[in-house]
Amino acid sequence: MSEYYKYYMLLGSNLGDKEGVILRAVEELSKFALKSPRRSAFYVTEPWGFESEELFYNMALELESNLSPSNMISAIGEIEERLGRVREGKGYTSRIIDIDILFCDDKIVETPELIIPHPRVHLRNFALIPLSELNGELLHPRLGLTINELIKECQDKLLVKKVS
Repeated sequence: MSEYYKYYMLLGSNLGDKEGVILRAVEELSKFALKSPRRSAFYVTEPWGFESEELFYNMALELESNLSPSNMISAIGEIEERLGRVREGKGYTSRIIDIDILFCDDKIVETPELIIPHPRVHLRNFALIPLSELNGELLHPRLGLTINELIKECQDKLLVKKVS
């Protein structure tokens, strides 16, 4: 049997048809899935790390794939580009789509292109709260705390509100 990986991702958008573009991204990512991915509800969230009038829509996704982390990040880049993502310089900006790998099994990956677990996941309720809906007992392999424990410790006070 070929090796497979369980990914936890965060998808976000604060431009255009936010919900629609995230759902299209899920559809694209599903092409690499071994079975139907699980997803959280949508959450409305405030921008983290920059100022914008536009609130984000975010959703966590659990996906099993036989794509390695390096192949998955390449696929994600192509999906983001197809959906209209334009990368301009450094820093956080508004964007049509953003797909981050938060975790891949209990792997620790550090390459110039990819760091897993995501280096700031524990600082961001907009990632932790949707993720807890999928697996609150998921253990952060570096910090040794579950997602639910990380939420309790997180200092982030920005808006994270489930869309009804």
